[in-house]
Amino acid sequence: MSKFWLKTFLVAALASPLIPQRVGAASNDDFQKAKAEAVEVTVNGRGPFGGLNTLAALSRAWSVSSFYTDWTGSGRSRTPYWVVRRATGGMRTPTAVQWADSRSCPSVRPMLETLEALPAPVANIPGLGRPRELSLVTDGESHELWLNFAVYPNDARGGLRIDGNVDSPIAAWWRAALPELKDCWSRKVPD
Repeated sequence: MSKFWLKTFLVAALASPLIPQRVGAASNDDFQKAKAEAVEVTVNGRGPFGGLNTLAALSRAWSVSSFYTDWTGSGRSRTPYWVVRRATGGMRTPTAVQWADSRSCPSVRPMLETLEALPAPVANIPGLGRPRELSLVTDGESHELWLNFAVYPNDARGGLRIDGNVDSPIAAWWRAALPELKDCWSRKVPD
């Protein structure tokens, strides 16, 4: 073993008792709590139609976003608008909840339109499909997208759940959306 790796191993071994073991667990507990809460929160009595949960493997930073549709007006003048609720946290970061509303943030609607255009993954059965190629990711970030309303090519209806890592289309979509929404976030719940 080289001196570099020996020193690295010794420093890590000596430092490990100094790192609180519950820090990562507390972050995961907060993440699980935020996920459970997100499906219960309503906007004007309406639950979310979908959401995106992200969790970074090493840093334990997380976000739980929920997407809502509501309407203004009535009858033929009824107009939809969209709301995003985002809870964030991490190892040493307290949970914070922010909101974005398409009535005051024009970026919400295009963000959801690009979500509709995301390519769906193709089933890859081990031993049948394409050979698996493993890629190394230093701080992999998992993305879990869920939608209560989805449409198959033959117009059949169903729900949708897609998981992806840091290099997935879901991750690319969310990375592109966040800068567009950065000036939209507010701690005020839309009315």
